[in-house]
Amino acid sequence: RGSCDLYVSRRDAEGRWQRPVNLGAVNSGGWESQPCLSPDGRILYFTRGRGRAGQRQHDLYMATVGPDGHFGQPSRLPDVINTPGQEMRPFLHPDGRHLYFASDGHPGMGGMDLFVSEMEPTGQWGEPVNLGYPLNTPEEESGMVVASDGRTGYFSRSVEGQLDLHAFVVPEAAMAEATA
Repeated sequence: RGSCDLYVSRRDAEGRWQRPVNLGAVNSGGWESQPCLSPDGRILYFTRGRGRAGQRQHDLYMATVGPDGHFGQPSRLPDVINTPGQEMRPFLHPDGRHLYFASDGHPGMGGMDLFVSEMEPTGQWGEPVNLGYPLNTPEEESGMVVASDGRTGYFSRSVEGQLDLHAFVVPEAAMAEATA
């Protein structure tokens, strides 16, 4: 449907992966990528880019599984998450309450920084918290994931075109609930 679409491939009873199927309503004429499923598999979080390559505006979206078992029309996450800047690479922790993402639109240290937003009791996403130095630097940090223990994290940093992976202990204020 666009320059990059999201697909799903399921494993059959013999353990073989089936041919990928386009997720349909999730995809647009834009750029959909960087998917992350909720722990129950009923909500898909992803990045949507609008505009031409090199000039795209990236925001975070979500789509839920409908009664027919297919993902419905996606909705843009609220302005507490999305800014006029770039938001990318969502990761919903297995606790279902901590959304980690990269942004250059929230106050940060420069470039893309890592943030966490916690689901409030009202079901709304809370104000994102910058994970601070030394995780965030003037360089580009993104692609954060947090293990099921809620405290072991991984992310990538790009310095002068060199992309490196880092492991770290999540700051206490940004830790998720252990799920294993």
